[in-house]
Amino acid sequence: MKKLLFLFFALFYFIGNSQNFQQNNSIIPAPNFFKLTGDSIRINGKVQINFKNKNYSKKELKSAKILESALNISAPSKKSNLRIEFDSSKNLSSKEGYKIEITSNKIMVEGQEEGLFYAVQSLLQLLPNKPSGTEIKIPCLIIEDQPQYSYRGLHLDVCRHFFSINVIKDFIAQMSSYKLNNFHWHLTDDQGWRIEIKKYPKLTEIGSKRNQTLIGNKFERTPFFFDGNPYGGFYTQEEIKEVVKFAEDHYVNIIPEIEMPGHASAAITAYPNLACFPERNYKVAESWGVFEDVFCAGKDETFTFLEDVLTEVIALFPSKNIHIGGDECPKTRWKACPNCQKRIKDLSLKNEHELQSYFIKRIEKFLNANGRQIFGWDEILEGGLAPNVAVMSWRGESGGIHATETETSRCNDS
Repeated sequence: MKKLLFLFFALFYFIGNSQNFQQNNSIIPAPNFFKLTGDSIRINGKVQINFKNKNYSKKELKSAKILESALNISAPSKKSNLRIEFDSSKNLSSKEGYKIEITSNKIMVEGQEEGLFYAVQSLLQLLPNKPSGTEIKIPCLIIEDQPQYSYRGLHLDVCRHFFSINVIKDFIAQMSSYKLNNFHWHLTDDQGWRIEIKKYPKLTEIGSKRNQTLIGNKFERTPFFFDGNPYGGFYTQEEIKEVVKFAEDHYVNIIPEIEMPGHASAAITAYPNLACFPERNYKVAESWGVFEDVFCAGKDETFTFLEDVLTEVIALFPSKNIHIGGDECPKTRWKACPNCQKRIKDLSLKNEHELQSYFIKRIEKFLNANGRQIFGWDEILEGGLAPNVAVMSWRGESGGIHATETETSRCNDS
């Protein structure tokens, strides 16, 4: 009997949820509140959006024009009787929150800046992909929404595979249509250095190009097969500024990633003095994986170089957060490097893991002094967590849990 009751309630629950889901089959991500109110609104002429009390910012007007253009693109030349009103005067509980109410003769939207922009994205999702004829039908409904998480991001690595700024812009535009607000732009790695640094021109002259690329996965076959085609590309600082401005217009924050201390093949190929053993022959990596030649942690010139690079990065990106990687850094070279071993001895460090922690903390101190915070992959936990770092745990949940426990313990101690 208990099993039958359980199955009944489970079936009732899923049917109820299925009905709610069927009500919203257009808006992604699903809004907090979505209610169809019956009937639909018909748009069969040119529309004009009005702001309540004519109160709006330039960005809010731009959002309105986006919706106007979408509604008018296939509409006949006659003027529509439809009333569309935006109200940016009300303070909602979240700056990214919004409310939409569609009745049989009007569309009312409440929100400010980001919220108004996201309301427009939801309205655009309600429109048919391929309108047939000159009339557009939209269901009458009420939507109230605000994001559950303040950070909603996507990560794109342009080092292994380079993408033009037009592709990057399209990527950002699609992010914003789904209300994602942080673009993590992975700009440097073993296979290519993709950002112009004016103080170190060889980073792009040499470090942005590899002679060829491995075909397939490195675990697929041996020996390796390469395509024999030179491959490269980088973004000028002017192009970076253009992308940053485009992202700002779409309420997307760009977090640049400058890899350190590992994944440095491209950088040390351009400037071998940054490696533990400069006399070796280096090349921009042509295959995938982890490479043992990394930035030398025992040389002050390494930190001078990285601080110079980050100074130019800070000038280009307004983001409060700068990602410094910190993942997959082999300690093989550090163990054999006299400069690194001297640094370990002078600082009374236990091992090379603590040397990496020193490396991260030193970079963090520089970024903090310049008003920025660091993001890093969960390997930066090895050897001790830097004071203000945010950890991205790519190897599973354990890194995030450990980072949280470490910070909780630190707060309790203080």
